[in-house]
Amino acid sequence: MPRRGKRRQKTRTHVIDDEVEEEKAREAKIPRTFVVKKGNVGPNVTTLMHDIRDVMMPYTARKLRERKGQRVKDFVHIAGPLGVSHLTILTSTKEFTNMRVSRMPRGPTLTFQILEYSLAKMVRASQKRPIDATKLSHDPPLVVLNNFNDQDNHVKLASATFQSMFPRINVQTAQPEKCKRVVLLDYDAKSETIEYRHYAISTAATGDNRAVRRLVRKKIPNLGRARDISEYLTEPLGAGGSDSEAEEETVTVPTARRPRKGQKCGLKLTEIGPRMKVRSVG
Repeated sequence: MPRRGKRRQKTRTHVIDDEVEEEKAREAKIPRTFVVKKGNVGPNVTTLMHDIRDVMMPYTARKLRERKGQRVKDFVHIAGPLGVSHLTILTSTKEFTNMRVSRMPRGPTLTFQILEYSLAKMVRASQKRPIDATKLSHDPPLVVLNNFNDQDNHVKLASATFQSMFPRINVQTAQPEKCKRVVLLDYDAKSETIEYRHYAISTAATGDNRAVRRLVRKKIPNLGRARDISEYLTEPLGAGGSDSEAEEETVTVPTARRPRKGQKCGLKLTEIGPRMKVRSVG
């Protein structure tokens, strides 16, 4: 009798192909941004451009270099093949610094006058305990829009434009440990201005005061100003803070990075910059 060969197993390649196609579809929907400057803007605005690129990470071209004489339509032409959906351009005149945000390839385009701004390095310099924000750029930030309930068309358009610049968050599938940054946009109807702030999110177990937590982490306490250990342990929680370091809020985090699952944690927002105040023009 002829020897039977080994039975060949069938592989369901179509399942893998479907997963690959779904992943490509998700990637195609993620907004991507070019942040560039046009003209002679000076060193501070150039640094602001790089700060805004850091905000938009990881879906932006952080090391993009503009060539002399390069025009806006040059960026529009290469945006399509690269999947870039938004273009942010910083320009300066003797009186004003402007920020133009365009959805490519057909708009709309919004122009904002930058009334005030603080660079990320300025924000860090004002803090007692600044953090290294470069480690947080692997995941996109959350975006929070506040007070954008005005019925004027330009306010609605500004809200929709800023929302479309960041990836959408699926509440059911979002992983809390990847929520490391937040961009806060606050609209003031009286002055018709928008406050633009960028924060890092950190978590820590609560239930003891800060001095006790330092002891638990085996950090050697500084008792130079205390007569005994009791004074150190009763140190006020808010001692030594700064304007750029927000107060903690206690919540229950399902899967926090450091605390145990289901443990109550304090969420702390630390500003990492840049900070801007802008007004819509045109």
